[in-house]
Amino acid sequence: MLTFVAPTFDHSFTQAALLLCAIIIFTPTDKQTTCLTFIAGSGLGYFLELWGTTRQCWTYHTYQTPPLFAVLAHGMAAVAFWRTGLLLRAVIHKYREARGAQVQSPLTRELMGILVSSSEANKKRKEPGN
Repeated sequence: MLTFVAPTFDHSFTQAALLLCAIIIFTPTDKQTTCLTFIAGSGLGYFLELWGTTRQCWTYHTYQTPPLFAVLAHGMAAVAFWRTGLLLRAVIHKYREARGAQVQSPLTRELMGILVSSSEANKKRKEPGN
């Protein structure tokens, strides 16, 4: 894959993509799930690339149908999306822990307010003095 992007090493987006790939590769959280996700993403990417390149929806400068680097890029993307989901889940969990258990959406707060006010009204009706 490095040979494919070699002409664009001087571009900032290429450097950023290579850095992100290196971070993903060298900081695995669960090696078995990472490998399975990579294999599944590459397998699906093969069929996607085969479909698109043989029907000439897109072509690559190598004229391969499909080129190996594109197939493996799908596997890398699958791992990147999976790892991003894990990261976001961890950040949201930490945020909720920091804010306490009272973190609720505005709709949930509104519904809870309605329930509390209706239960208080029911209590007043049931009191013997009313």
